[in-house]
Amino acid sequence: MYTQPQNRWSHYILSLIAGVAFTAAAPLFAQPHTGDPEESFAPDGYELAWEDDFNGHQLDHDKWFYRNGIDRGRTVMSRDNVILDHGHLNLVVQSGDFRINRETYPYYNGERDTFNYVGAGVISDWRFSLGYYEARSKMLDAHYWHPAYWLEVVNADDDNNLLRFHNRAEIDIMECEPQWPVAQSIRVHDWLTGGEHRKLPPKDPKTKHNMTIASDQSLGWYVWGMELTEDQAIFFENGRHVVTVDIPDDYRRDPMNIILSCVTIKDPEDSGIQKFDWVRYHEPASLRESDRKECERLIQFTSLVGPDFMDERDTEASNGWRQRASNAKKGDFVTYRVYVNEPGEYAVKLRTFAEDDATGAWRLTIDGEKQGKPIRADKSTGYVEWELGTKAFAEKGYAEFTLTCVNAKGKGAVLDFDWIELVKE
Repeated sequence: MYTQPQNRWSHYILSLIAGVAFTAAAPLFAQPHTGDPEESFAPDGYELAWEDDFNGHQLDHDKWFYRNGIDRGRTVMSRDNVILDHGHLNLVVQSGDFRINRETYPYYNGERDTFNYVGAGVISDWRFSLGYYEARSKMLDAHYWHPAYWLEVVNADDDNNLLRFHNRAEIDIMECEPQWPVAQSIRVHDWLTGGEHRKLPPKDPKTKHNMTIASDQSLGWYVWGMELTEDQAIFFENGRHVVTVDIPDDYRRDPMNIILSCVTIKDPEDSGIQKFDWVRYHEPASLRESDRKECERLIQFTSLVGPDFMDERDTEASNGWRQRASNAKKGDFVTYRVYVNEPGEYAVKLRTFAEDDATGAWRLTIDGEKQGKPIRADKSTGYVEWELGTKAFAEKGYAEFTLTCVNAKGKGAVLDFDWIELVKE
């Protein structure tokens, strides 16, 4: 058991560094959350859109897949160490000697078969954009493990295992620094064209760290939150403002997966359990209220891997961005969760963009039922608004709009999606 340090942490609190604007407001030593365990700190203007309270007996594979594989060549990530018990997600981490089965880790091609550490993690099937994110967690009481609650673009395979990270953008809502067991680092990362890795805020030139808050999470439960807007990431601890990071115009805007994990970077001697009580995403109420839904802002799931599904900046797009599906093969798809404000009959419209040489055709289904005629990329150069018939919704709430590639030629189909619109009849 370690003891909480005192004033030596004060020089890690953020200030204005290297011209990047951000403000810190949290107390030096954050205290555990002692209020209602179900309490949400979402600001006004947001609506709960997705959550998991981990009350089942096994992981919900409609919401999550496993973070399998080898992390940084040091930690074996095991799906067997992901355990649901008493309403908590338990990520069990262990120190010892562990031999991997290469059939279980098909994406590992290293020479070593034996590792000293086993970690665990889960990744959301769905991706999310602007909104308010929050999770309630309790850190394991063990040195030098690296628990984290963060966002990044990830894909899974058909067996609910991690396929790969895509290193386009990353936001760390809570990331415990293993070399400083009671410090939480909060960062916004991205990888620019050419591979440059940028961190916001950058490291303090004196301390060489991005520390923003000090707390011993093993003492109790903490609620970590982040409000993501067009130009800021605003971080909270137990509802109290920690830091605001201004996001540059050239930062990637791709919707990202939610990741809960625990690995090691140092050499821990102890084993332990990282606990999560619940995780939530709240979307902007304005998105629900609008008849027109910009595709890049919707909760979404896609079979397309990495660079084959990305946001593209375009001033002619409705919100300055559109989503490009490229190299799509027959059967590839993207599913959007669209909120229907009230029951009734609606005209369904879709705006797309296609280059002069675009190929392929796509079919829209709503909650599994075909809607309208196929969308022909090769017959729709530039921006086109498709009228896809009418649809009756029996109740308000989310409907799943799935665009599936039904015809692809050559290297695959290419089409950009701008917005979906529901017009009450």
